[in-house]
Amino acid sequence: MTLVKVMPQCPVCQTEYQEDSQSKCVTCGWDLVSIAHLGQIPKSFESREINHLQWAKNRWSQLRLQQLKQEENKQQIEQITRTRNELESLYSETQEQLSSTQFQVSTTQQQNKALQSQLQQLKTSNNELANQNAQVQSQLTTANNNSTHYQSQIRSRGIQRIILFIILGLMGTSSGIIGYFGYKEITRLEQKNSSLASELQSSRQDLESKNKRIDELESSKDNLSRRLSNLRSQHRDLEKSKQGIENDLSKVKDYYQRYLNKHKIIYQGHSLTWNGELSSSNKTMWTNRIILDKGSYLDISLSNLTKDADFEIVNSSGNSVTNSRQTKVGEDSLSNFYLSKGSYQIKVWLVGSDSTTYRLNVYRRNK
Repeated sequence: MTLVKVMPQCPVCQTEYQEDSQSKCVTCGWDLVSIAHLGQIPKSFESREINHLQWAKNRWSQLRLQQLKQEENKQQIEQITRTRNELESLYSETQEQLSSTQFQVSTTQQQNKALQSQLQQLKTSNNELANQNAQVQSQLTTANNNSTHYQSQIRSRGIQRIILFIILGLMGTSSGIIGYFGYKEITRLEQKNSSLASELQSSRQDLESKNKRIDELESSKDNLSRRLSNLRSQHRDLEKSKQGIENDLSKVKDYYQRYLNKHKIIYQGHSLTWNGELSSSNKTMWTNRIILDKGSYLDISLSNLTKDADFEIVNSSGNSVTNSRQTKVGEDSLSNFYLSKGSYQIKVWLVGSDSTTYRLNVYRRNK
């Protein structure tokens, strides 16, 4: 069976040590040799040494408590700093999203206007082509009527020419001149009929071309109408997205403002000021929580007093750090007072029952 040697512990901080090789505790610095000879010294010295040891234990407990509070304050400051950075980042991202959405809305509105202008131009072109189509249809109808009329005349003239040739053949060659002029008239009418037929064919081709153009314009109009409808739908979606982002941004601003209302970060070379009045019904005032990102020297003054009032610095655990309880009217102050990293509040209260105004100023030095 193996025996485990139990190492002795410092009576102040309970740190284990090597009995034969250490004369002082490496943690708290307590004299370990005097403990070993505690039962070998006179009773009067032993009692004093025991009291000294008890004082050291109490002092060490206080120091450990302060260290734990400092660690807690440090964690609170780090959490507050992270929260502030996250809020600032969220605020920046929301602003960028809002700017992007506003740009998209503006772009969509411009595209909407451009499409509406194109649609109006197409409607105008469509109306013009419809008018031209009506004119061509009218011309085509007139040409058809003229062609029918001339064809009727040609058929009539052809019959007349046949009859004329028969008569002339019966009359003999003496009537050749009359036949010649009749033939010329018939030939002229045939040429005119051919010209009208050619014009009719050209008018039909022009009409077909314009009808095709009208169909193209109608198709383009339908496409533009669909695009316009899509853009309007996108515009509505963007407006909803914009409204949502603006609502989120408003919430971030409200939360950030509430955060700033509860916490005040004081920077080197800057000061914070509170003004107010104390009375019998309102004898105490608490400041916002003041944040120090590192240990600093502060100048704190309570002025504009017509009656006696005092102030007290309280840490995040609710414990008093120090106070100024001067019994004079006019001003109380703490100059070049050091505070470690952490969060604090300052309590101002009225001494007595008479009302007084006050001005509390906290200045952080550049060191």
